[in-house]
Amino acid sequence: DNFDLSAYTLGTFSTYYREFQKISWWLLQHGKIHANKEQHLFQQGIPTLLWAKIARRLEILKPTHHPEDPYDVKDVYKAGNWHLKGTDTSVGIPRIKGILPVPTQPQVANNTVLTDSYIKKEDVMITAS
Repeated sequence: DNFDLSAYTLGTFSTYYREFQKISWWLLQHGKIHANKEQHLFQQGIPTLLWAKIARRLEILKPTHHPEDPYDVKDVYKAGNWHLKGTDTSVGIPRIKGILPVPTQPQVANNTVLTDSYIKKEDVMITAS
């Protein structure tokens, strides 16, 4: 699995959860799938490296859960949120090596405020507010 776990954030995970819920709700309401299948599909959609971390968290929280049964979607979502806490909550931000999203308006060395959305990290001197 060549997935870059650092690119997967709380924002992208939350978007995956919401989009999955929209589709699975309809499928469940119309008898197209059962809850067990919904749970299994949700888990399959999570990148392997992230799933391993979520599964370890769930094993701790639910020690009596049978390992062959899928976890409840809400429990997986909560465990994913726990693991991804502190990561970016926005979605759709490109992750290009050497370029960082700007959460606030940083200042360059001459105290000029930068207003572009993305700047090279070498050009920024973060100052304490």
